[in-house]
Amino acid sequence: MPTSAAHPAPCVILVRPQMAVNIGMVARAMLNCGLDELRIVAPRDGWPNPGANSAAAGALRVIEEAQIYDDVAAATADCNHIFATTARVRELDIPAYPPRPLAEKIHQFPASEKSAILFGPEASGLSNDDLSYATGLVHYPVNPECTSLNLAQAVLMFAWEWWMAREQTPQQYDREEDTAPAESINIMLDRLESQLEKGQFFPIPENRDPMMGKIRNLINRAEPSEREVKILHGIITALQRSS
Repeated sequence: MPTSAAHPAPCVILVRPQMAVNIGMVARAMLNCGLDELRIVAPRDGWPNPGANSAAAGALRVIEEAQIYDDVAAATADCNHIFATTARVRELDIPAYPPRPLAEKIHQFPASEKSAILFGPEASGLSNDDLSYATGLVHYPVNPECTSLNLAQAVLMFAWEWWMAREQTPQQYDREEDTAPAESINIMLDRLESQLEKGQFFPIPENRDPMMGKIRNLINRAEPSEREVKILHGIITALQRSS
């Protein structure tokens, strides 16, 4: 059940980062603002990487304690709320927030729920598959004449808003049940995909991944509770019995 305790700091997840020096600068930006949990998905140049250490300055412990994952699903498995940074907000039917209201929103979640902020590769940003795991989006309302932010800048802009909001945001959470962690939702979606495949829901093979991405977005936007995920499991089981 929700609790009145302060929400813990969100983890920062770098997805396929390309340059070790950028990872180091991200660690420094994080610790400047009280964030210390860094997760890295498939870093291009491997890990550990000494190039990150020199750029981290006083935040070496963030680098040393960073957790490495193979994919976004694994990196977000224990997270209840996943917010992805992207410039393609208008293309996606997912709630989008500037950093300040998002930081305030995260502070309102119960202490029992974990949040994550996803940042994509420097050159290309997050893929459609990466974005399908998001329960919300982060967008930066900057000067339209110069919208490009480097990775550490993007992390720092959110982290600073989180830091400033930590004592300003009243606890408000009106759900009766906690949101299910991503791992529970992903297990259910894997079962659903298997059943849809058996039912020939994907007559055109190349449409399978985009369609599952839309289904994943639909479920993640709802932020279902564990009880609601169990109901969806029950529906899938009933469909299996009837087929």
